[in-house]
Amino acid sequence: MTRKRQKRTRSLNDFRRRFDSLPFKPDIGALAARQIGLRVTELLSPFMVMLAITKAERPTAFDVCNNGTGALVDTGQRTLLITNHHVYGAFIRRRQETPCTKLVMSGVDGRPFVDISDEKCIGSDSHCDLATLAISPLKVDQQGKQFYRASPWPPERPKEGTRVVVVGYPGQGRRASGEDTLEVRPLSVGRTVSSISEKQFVMADETQDAHIHVPHGQNPLTTYGGLSGSPAYSVHRLISGADDYRLCGFVLEEGFGHTLIVAHADYINADGTVR
Repeated sequence: MTRKRQKRTRSLNDFRRRFDSLPFKPDIGALAARQIGLRVTELLSPFMVMLAITKAERPTAFDVCNNGTGALVDTGQRTLLITNHHVYGAFIRRRQETPCTKLVMSGVDGRPFVDISDEKCIGSDSHCDLATLAISPLKVDQQGKQFYRASPWPPERPKEGTRVVVVGYPGQGRRASGEDTLEVRPLSVGRTVSSISEKQFVMADETQDAHIHVPHGQNPLTTYGGLSGSPAYSVHRLISGADDYRLCGFVLEEGFGHTLIVAHADYINADGTVR
């Protein structure tokens, strides 16, 4: 046995003795899942934003009445902000009732939300529940965000058993800490594709290896409300051993038992129209 191997064996045996002597046994699987969730959140959060609906002429952080999530995507032909038809539709309906209603977009590092109410809607379809906006790249850059480059377009659909992660802004992570400060905390959810239909697929914890990364200091979620429009990425292991995250869909709604129902990304054309 080489000296290096002897040292590694002694370290492993020492770890086992210390682990066995603990009065309680930490859940290594849960710890690993939290680390995975944190890494996924940090890696993918630059490509998504919170979309909040406000209800005042000069809105403060206390005037947010609802929120969803939007994905920033570069199809190679156009840069887009993608969310759900029902998220954008809620803003339009409220604006018709109350003209001062605004749709605002989050940024990083506590930056003030920016008004995107007048950004052009390219496509919106109730059947697949998707909507696309021609968001200004300047506004995205000013908010410290980036477009996810998905090339070639359209993305491939996942298969049953594929690992998928979602990153978004649950409403329970939204907190007004002052008139000018709306704290928003992104969350990541990892699940396995359990079923697929022509329009959508379902993410469920059938393999018992799911992760939910809840930001430090936030209570466990009781609902996924606010994740509507969140981008979903299939996870692929590269030869190097690193994970590659490939856009494959957008969250539609929460299903039974904390499953997530996701629309296929290929329902959106490269020019931003929705088929």
